[in-house]
Amino acid sequence: MNDFLGKPPFTPVWGKIDENQYFLYNGASMAPLFKPGDMLCVKPRSFCYLHKGDVVVFYLTNKVNNPLHVVHRIISITRNGLITQGDNNPGLDTQEIPKNNLIGLVTSFERKGMLYSVRGGGGGLLHIRIIQVRRFIMKMMSPFNRRIHSLIRRSGLVPRVWRPVIIQIHLMTDHGPLVKYCFGTKTVASWWPQQKFFAVVKPFDLIIIHPEDPK
Repeated sequence: MNDFLGKPPFTPVWGKIDENQYFLYNGASMAPLFKPGDMLCVKPRSFCYLHKGDVVVFYLTNKVNNPLHVVHRIISITRNGLITQGDNNPGLDTQEIPKNNLIGLVTSFERKGMLYSVRGGGGGLLHIRIIQVRRFIMKMMSPFNRRIHSLIRRSGLVPRVWRPVIIQIHLMTDHGPLVKYCFGTKTVASWWPQQKFFAVVKPFDLIIIHPEDPK
């Protein structure tokens, strides 16, 4: 997930309209804290006033010296710069961020007309640690969860108690016939008869069986 050097998580849109700067976020490295379209408010902050756990914006330069803006969280502070990491990234950023590359501290963000504060310091660091522990537990539990899910599906119990209205829509496309299974306005499964390709999203796979499976 450390691909931010080639794909900056967000790009500046408003620039500097007061003492702050504003950036439009469009990446994934800081999920679930930020979502694409969030407007980040970045306040200028001296290096000596930063703390571990703060969310900061800094810039890097690519091979043609174009500045790439990045928003990540401070994991540790050294004499020469910052060690950072995206909340949604599995590991630390690959290089130390020099002091001169710091743009500022993210203090808040706007989403759909609502303003939210950004937790930094010890609380922010605890936040990313909880995410990391949760990610580790989910990874360890994933094989077990798949087995449980498979057992539930084979049991046939779910269709007896959950009967959502699923509508089949038959279409003719350039790639042949397509059958869509729709729950309300959402497509929950697709069947391409010619390609023998069937895809269904969870948990609808507990009630929608493969069209060629014996009933």
